[in-house]
Amino acid sequence: MRDTSARIQKTKNAISEALVSLIRNNSYEEITVQEIAAVCNISRRTIYRHFKTKEEILSYGFRSCV
Repeated sequence: MRDTSARIQKTKNAISEALVSLIRNNSYEEITVQEIAAVCNISRRTIYRHFKTKEEILSYGFRSCV
């Protein structure tokens, strides 16, 4: 049996880190989910499996920093 929990956490962290890296050079409002997916080398569909909105990704990133 695979440890899906660890895999899910790794994917969520990668998505959150991709958003943070994009924010360094772009306005948050201008960043698209497609751009986040491209940085992670995953599909938009995968992002939407883990997060409903871009705001949820940002919120997840803040929670993991605290």
